[in-house]
Amino acid sequence: GRPNVAARMSLGSAMIGVVSAAIGGIWGVGGAAIGFVARGLVTIPLGMRTTRRLIGPPLARQLRSLAAFLVPSIVMYIVVRAILTITPASPTEAWFLLGLSVAAGAALYAILVRFVVSRVAPEAYEPILAVSPARLRAYL
Repeated sequence: GRPNVAARMSLGSAMIGVVSAAIGGIWGVGGAAIGFVARGLVTIPLGMRTTRRLIGPPLARQLRSLAAFLVPSIVMYIVVRAILTITPASPTEAWFLLGLSVAAGAALYAILVRFVVSRVAPEAYEPILAVSPARLRAYL
């Protein structure tokens, strides 16, 4: 399609990400995470507007595609928070526990996307198939 538009959007997102992480970083890791979320709140609507302008999918279709991934995201967050809350860890074990909980959350997210999103919102799952290597598609 339009590599110049994609390049500009990526560059703009990166610049906004650096600025928001730097500003949020003043308050530590939590602030940087909030900055990352703020970057998404700015760049996602701009990306949706650009997509509508270039190829014309209706806003409702775009929102349905985003909503399809909201449920796996919420479930992943709950699982990660539950693991971190339930499991006591000493400061030396905290990094291991964090890595383990993030890996468990990512695995659960992938499973939910594969088996729930692919069936509930196949139009949202389609781009994943489109960019996957042919030999991997049989498993997706």
